[in-house]
Amino acid sequence: MPDGAPSTTDDAVTSRPAGGPQEGLFDLPPGSRRPTARVVLLTGPSGAGKTSLTRRMGLPVVSLDDFYLDGDHPALPRRYGVVDWDSPATWDRAGAMDALLRLSSTGQAELPVYDIPTNRRTGTTQLSLDGFPVFIAEGIFAAEIVEACREEDILADALCIWRPRAQTFWFRLLRDLGESRKPPITLVRRGLSLYRNEPAMIADLTAKGARKVRVDEAEARIEDLLRAAATEERPLPAAPGGYRVETGRPSPETYRALRAACGLTPRTDEAAVAGLAGTWHGVVVRHGSEVVGMGRVVGDGGSFFQLVDVCVLPAHQGRGLGGQVVAELLAHLRDHAPAGAYVSLVAEPDAAALYRRHGFAETDPAVGMALTL
Repeated sequence: MPDGAPSTTDDAVTSRPAGGPQEGLFDLPPGSRRPTARVVLLTGPSGAGKTSLTRRMGLPVVSLDDFYLDGDHPALPRRYGVVDWDSPATWDRAGAMDALLRLSSTGQAELPVYDIPTNRRTGTTQLSLDGFPVFIAEGIFAAEIVEACREEDILADALCIWRPRAQTFWFRLLRDLGESRKPPITLVRRGLSLYRNEPAMIADLTAKGARKVRVDEAEARIEDLLRAAATEERPLPAAPGGYRVETGRPSPETYRALRAACGLTPRTDEAAVAGLAGTWHGVVVRHGSEVVGMGRVVGDGGSFFQLVDVCVLPAHQGRGLGGQVVAELLAHLRDHAPAGAYVSLVAEPDAAALYRRHGFAETDPAVGMALTL
């Protein structure tokens, strides 16, 4: 049986724009592509905590379990008189690899949506990486494609999540009962079978190239990959068609309108005029003649800088524009700020992943504090 308030500063997490990859893009020999993103393959026993980890990380995620074949597929293997959903033969390996290659090369892919209780695909969805250099593909069959991803040079790491068997059994049973995946007696019987087979399963996954780690170790590893990707020298992304990201500041009227439309704290006209005059560096996003986004750096010009006002109008979110604003501001800081300058920001929780991928880290154990006058 298979497993399985928008931020005003991170338009990357609010929508999934449609758009297909270039025709013929994948008629290339293995290893000949230059990926713009790499995948962390996340596997482990059902109920080990893979899904909860991916939710905390805030990265784009491919659920590999959505690539299960429909329950009436004629070639499905059977065990004990029913379909053996724990067999890789129930899974569309080629389809999963195609999706990962498209995401790594183009940043977009169409993914299936699978309904576990009815054992069939019910539709598709579009996933866009929106500039993230690392994304996650999780599922019990992730280890089946470790070598293929390595050969294609799209593998960031392959991790097998592990915790004590009794915990895995209990959390899996609670989840499956809560989602009414199958009749309770079927879930208990399957859970006991998985409990007995779990050591052999983990041994098989690690033999196929996945590293055995606990959840906290996997989380730390993914954060390390994000930090490493943020320090790589890479060209700034091009704005999507119809958009321009330019150096400049909006007018006070446009500034106030943008903040209001994006859900940021309103500012008086007096505060807007004075604040914009104190901009160290700023950028605006234009769609035609309209300003649809902005971002600023303020500070003392030498030791301390802060990113503020990073926002994109809701109608233009989901195109990677927020990430490009941050990239442009940081590029200017790296070129013009003195070495050792301290750059800070205050992020909404849903936007934290956007800033992590650009190299920002929580200030723990220091505590961020603020006072509104």
